[in-house]
Order: sequence, then C-alpha cells, then structure tokens
Amino acid sequence: MKNIDKAMQQAKTSIEAEGLRILPKYDELVRAKLMNQITDEEFNQLVMEAIRSNKDER
Repeated sequence: MKNIDKAMQQAKTSIEAEGLRILPKYDELVRAKLMNQITDEEFNQLVMEAIRSNKDER
C-alpha cells in the first residue's frame, strides 16, 4: 500500500506541476486499479463513463 501511495503522490505532483489537477474520485479509480480491485476492462469502462459525464457537465 505504501508503494502505491508513493507512486500516486509522485504522479499527482508531476501532473500538478503541469498546471492540471486530479479530482479525488479519479484518485480512487486509479487506486482501485493498482490494487487489482477492478479489471482493466472495468477501469477502461469507468474512465470512458467519466469522460462522457464530464462532457455533459460542460
């Protein structure tokens, strides 16, 4: 778990350095995938749903 937390924090710091931010709901999605709580297929489906949802909110 510590390795996952460290890797996620490093990635988040890198992304934020580019002026972007990651919402907590996406942190949890990535964490679930890294901990093998969801399959690649489920992860991809959830990412696509999030993208569609964000387009609808604009």
